[in-house]
Amino acid sequence: MALLTFKQRLEDPMNHLSSWEGYNYCNWRGVECQNHTGFVSRLDLNAKSLSGEIDPSLLGLKHLSYLDMSMNDFKGRNIPGFVGAFTNLKYLNLSNANFSGRIPHHLGNLSSLLYLDLGSDDSITIPGLYDDDLSWIPHLSLLRYLDMGMVDLSEATNWLIEISKLPFLSVLRLFSCGLNTIPQSLPYLNLTSLDVLDLSSNNISSRLPNWLFDMPSLRIVDVSRNQLEGNISRTKGGALCNLQSLDLSSNNITGEMTGLIDGLSLCYPNLVPKLRVLNLAHNSLSGNISKSIEKLSSLEVLYLQSNELSGDLPESLGQLHKLTILNVSSNFFTGVVSEAHFAKLSRLKALYMSFNSLSLKVSSNWIPPFQLNHIYMSSCQLGPSFPSWLHTQTGISSLDISNASISDAIPDWFWLITSEIVYLNLSFNQINGMLPVLMDSISITFMDLSSNQLEGPIPKLHPDIQMLHLNDNSFKGTLPSDLGHEMPKLRSLQLSNNLLNGSIPESFCDLKQLLVLWLAGNHLTGTLPDCWSKLQALQIMDLGNNSLSGTIPASVGSLNSLVSLHLNANNLTGEIPTSLQNCTRLNVLDLSDNHLSGGIPAWIGESLRDLIILRLRSNNFDGRIPDELSHLSLVRVFDISINSLSGTIPRSLGNLTSLIEVQNSGDHLRETWNGYKEHVMVCISGRQFAYSSTLSFVTNLDISSNKLVGEIPDEVTKLLGLLVLNLSNNGLTGEIPQRIGDLNRLLSLDLSRNSLSGHIPSSMSDLTSLSHLNLSYNRLTGEIPTGFQLQTLNYPSIYIGNEGLCGPPLTDGCQFDDKPTSSYAASSDEDGSEMLWFYSGVPAGFVVGVMAIFGVLLLQETWRIKFFHLIDTMYDWL
Repeated sequence: MALLTFKQRLEDPMNHLSSWEGYNYCNWRGVECQNHTGFVSRLDLNAKSLSGEIDPSLLGLKHLSYLDMSMNDFKGRNIPGFVGAFTNLKYLNLSNANFSGRIPHHLGNLSSLLYLDLGSDDSITIPGLYDDDLSWIPHLSLLRYLDMGMVDLSEATNWLIEISKLPFLSVLRLFSCGLNTIPQSLPYLNLTSLDVLDLSSNNISSRLPNWLFDMPSLRIVDVSRNQLEGNISRTKGGALCNLQSLDLSSNNITGEMTGLIDGLSLCYPNLVPKLRVLNLAHNSLSGNISKSIEKLSSLEVLYLQSNELSGDLPESLGQLHKLTILNVSSNFFTGVVSEAHFAKLSRLKALYMSFNSLSLKVSSNWIPPFQLNHIYMSSCQLGPSFPSWLHTQTGISSLDISNASISDAIPDWFWLITSEIVYLNLSFNQINGMLPVLMDSISITFMDLSSNQLEGPIPKLHPDIQMLHLNDNSFKGTLPSDLGHEMPKLRSLQLSNNLLNGSIPESFCDLKQLLVLWLAGNHLTGTLPDCWSKLQALQIMDLGNNSLSGTIPASVGSLNSLVSLHLNANNLTGEIPTSLQNCTRLNVLDLSDNHLSGGIPAWIGESLRDLIILRLRSNNFDGRIPDELSHLSLVRVFDISINSLSGTIPRSLGNLTSLIEVQNSGDHLRETWNGYKEHVMVCISGRQFAYSSTLSFVTNLDISSNKLVGEIPDEVTKLLGLLVLNLSNNGLTGEIPQRIGDLNRLLSLDLSRNSLSGHIPSSMSDLTSLSHLNLSYNRLTGEIPTGFQLQTLNYPSIYIGNEGLCGPPLTDGCQFDDKPTSSYAASSDEDGSEMLWFYSGVPAGFVVGVMAIFGVLLLQETWRIKFFHLIDTMYDWL
């Protein structure tokens, strides 16, 4: 009757409790009884999709010793307090059951309990369990296993003191509990039986306490993904003697690697250590790996990635005959890796050596002792020949030998041994030749052969492939006509910068899982297919630098997930379709260098509020600049130049928030996306420069080469974050705003070829970052200001075409009515004195100007980056 009443209060959508009928309850699903008495002893309802309420009728099961309600969904209900009345309970598992609220302290009455699991994993989305006082824990004096993972214990300051009172505790898991510190000392430590300690993924920011390794039975320690700090070489060597697994990854632990290895070796006078797993990844460890690492002869897993280790890899690594995983990637290792480094690694299955400066030197007929499943050796020197030793590795699942200085063709045998490969990355080499026409028997999911010298047609690949990156090669021919059927699971297709021709087949619209489509820089022709509404997952579409024609299809506006759209440098005509206003997630819109016409739609500023890059330059747009564009609060590159826009510059452009604020980078802009690097062209001093990795630092306002009239609004001087401002080739009149000097981050200012009049504002000398200035062909008058950066911009071409200007660097000197020329000849003393002050001031002014420039470059990192980037670009152009 207790079980039936309990069942009535539960929701059982999968009908798992359908067997709970009749009187033979000991045969009901999940129910176990004692053999002789018939008393219910076990109730195991793990993962039965149950919800609803837990009825107190269960208390009728007075002999219950085992209760498992884990992996169900109780939709945020509290753990019933009456659970603490099961005095005979030895096993209680309520994990991953979507309970929430404070843990009932009545659980402390379960004095017979050996196993308690209240933990959860990342699949739980509602606010879970919490507790602010663990004083009930010591009453569970027989407890062996305690898991409270993801229970919020941030307010339970007594957690360690109370738990340390459990003398028989063997396993303690407190990952992701919001713990802040580990006490450096304890009044007592009863955890003499502790075997496994997991404190990972908390907020612990203290130093490593010595007592952590003073528990004689401890074998596995995981305190990874915290903020621990300290010098690991000072860890007490003798305290580690029983460890089999030590995970200190993702903290801020420093010290010499040698100190740790030597400390560990002190534990073992017979040099027979027990340590099986050593994880020190993502710390700040420095120094070399000690040659004595061979003393850790039982080591099976070694993670040292993402540290600051340097020097050569010791050959003694090759003596760790039980090693199955070796990861030394993302360090500063140098030198040669030889056959001796792998001499006895017959059990090795995974080798990670990427992002170091290592060079693999082995004989051409070397047969490794291992059979690897995972090989990651990116940025290691493996070439120039294709590594012949790979011929012996027949079970490869993932292979990354990108940027490995290989300048050879891929041998035929390679495609035979990799028939079961899932991940293949050979990018950034000089691999040449052609790929097999048919590769559909190779079960590759991810293939990156980009930035090589491959040629020939695009091969037919396995239908399960999800990512295909062949960009920056010399592939020829047309795009596969039935791609949507042949590779339906594609999520990223990157074929840019090849020699592909023909049109884009409509079958591309059948790639319903596609996230990235990058076909830029080819010779594609024809019109865009009008079937994009099928690609609801598409986030990146880059078809720029082709020869596509026709209008932009209205169906492009149905791509609700679209973040970046590049259709630049084609032959597209017509107006921007109004349907594009539905792409409200757009960060980048580049329609430049086409033949688009009509007005710039006002809805761009109203609907596309997430735009960071807007490029409409070099089209046939006309009409006024809409005031609504000022609502683009995130825009950082604003280029509508080389059109036929008329009217005045809207004063509202001074409200572009991201150009007003002085920022270090555009936090909202994703620079990479499934291997795709966001990029944009920015016009500086009449030339276009490509920005990719530094794109987030660029700010640009370019409305040059239009038919704009009127004055430059003073509001423009509020855009303090601008690096490039170009208003040239218009019909602007009036004076240059007096506060133009407020834009002191400007690297380039171009106001040339207008009808500007009046004096050049003296504040322009405050533009200390300026490297390009053009005020030519206006109606400016008066003396050219001097001081600071303007003294280094001494090219007359900057001011040519302004007949009323005078003073350096122009050859015309300024004449003033209040100082007639005769007075200069009348007094030789005055003349000599003035000339003496002039010539003595030139060196001082030059020194001050140079010091000002280099002082700014020294103190401002972002300006320094832009300066050297500009110098490199100008050097490459020259």
